[in-house]
Amino acid sequence: MQSGSPQGWRGLVDASNLVRANQEALAACAEAAAKVKKDQRCTINMAAPTTSP
Repeated sequence: MQSGSPQGWRGLVDASNLVRANQEALAACAEAAAKVKKDQRCTINMAAPTTSP
């Protein structure tokens, strides 16, 4: 997929990194949703984009 769809691959990598960076917050939010049996709003941190020279 990486060579067949570089843009799609980049999206998967970015999504994976976002989940990994917010793993604790997402787990806590999932537990809260399970406890009250309702959708929950969650706050996550989004890293600022880096620029390549």
